[in-house]
Amino acid sequence: MVAEKKRPEYQGGFEPIPDVVIFRPEIDGDWRHRNYENTLRQMLVAVEVRASERHLGRLTAHEVVNDIKKLDALRTEATNKRGSDVVPAVVVVDTAPEARERMTPEARGEVEAAAREHMVCFFYLSPSEELMTLPDAL
Repeated sequence: MVAEKKRPEYQGGFEPIPDVVIFRPEIDGDWRHRNYENTLRQMLVAVEVRASERHLGRLTAHEVVNDIKKLDALRTEATNKRGSDVVPAVVVVDTAPEARERMTPEARGEVEAAAREHMVCFFYLSPSEELMTLPDAL
């Protein structure tokens, strides 16, 4: 079964499909789900996007770190099984108008540390701040 081949934390009903994928020209317009192997092989960039959409709420580090882990698992599968060199990235658009509804500095620090640990690009944008963390391997 396909789910049993995935890392244990991603077995079951979880499917690590990123929000945005940029493919190499070699994909030639063929990104059908049934052509999974070619789709993974031709991925150039895989992006998870998070936006501050909650009234009186904020994004948590836990949510974004889960996206980082998801992208790390996708990269591992694409690299080890398909020979791809996909670049994973998380983009946080934290545009809540009130600072108290945006990610805390502590949460951003936790996310940035996780991005470095898992070698995932991290981009953060808010009305008052921009942050970019790129893995050393890029």
